[in-house]
Amino acid sequence: MTSSPEELSSTSKDPTQNSSSKTKQALRISKFVIALLRKTVKTFVVGYGIKSALNLLFALLGAKSRKLIVSGSLTPWLGILGTDSISFGAFLAALSSSYICIRAGLARFAGVPLTSPLNPAISGALSGIAIALDASGERKQELALYIVARALHGLWAYGVHKQVLPEVPHGSSITFGILCAGIMFAFMYRPDLLKKSYREFIGRLASQARFSNLLWFLREVNGAPHVPAHYYKHVAEYRRDFITDNRLFRFPLKGFGFS
Repeated sequence: MTSSPEELSSTSKDPTQNSSSKTKQALRISKFVIALLRKTVKTFVVGYGIKSALNLLFALLGAKSRKLIVSGSLTPWLGILGTDSISFGAFLAALSSSYICIRAGLARFAGVPLTSPLNPAISGALSGIAIALDASGERKQELALYIVARALHGLWAYGVHKQVLPEVPHGSSITFGILCAGIMFAFMYRPDLLKKSYREFIGRLASQARFSNLLWFLREVNGAPHVPAHYYKHVAEYRRDFITDNRLFRFPLKGFGFS
């Protein structure tokens, strides 16, 4: 059986077509890698710059750190431009770049299209591991609380879209408030259930050094001494700082674990 001229001509073109498709594919991959590297570097620079600027601002606001900076000491600059800023920039860069890579990899090799809801779900779950690059335990707690609140709000919004759940006005704020209510209850009455980094995170958000002013506020509002369960029993360093800081003796200590 002889082949027709059309079949012979198409067969002769196959090697060229294959070579052309491979070249186009390699070009697309190279463009993707270059764009990914640019985005990674850009995200790291932005994250590092913002964190360093904030560290410098807070250092200038502190009298002790400001004196060290003016004196020309390298110690404050190492804290401002050092590990904390680098780890934060690395976390942001790894989070964004890994998410893009995983999404593209799932679509290219696992057959999960970009339009599938499963693709961003898997990509987000795996790229979230990048938080391990952030050295700040306090910041990890803050991000975890924010992500949980946003995830619950997103699931509820999806239920509203499917007409399974009713739409609730200000649902995002309500969700975040419910989560914070449970955490604050544990913070005041069962702080032994919370990690030390989470207690520090709550204290920083309240702008209260070592929680002393926050406890004093609750004591005055309630009209009676507020005694958190086992508070100073398991946080010995706060008890020591509480005693040695003369500024904290402006109100009676009875009811705070002191006689």
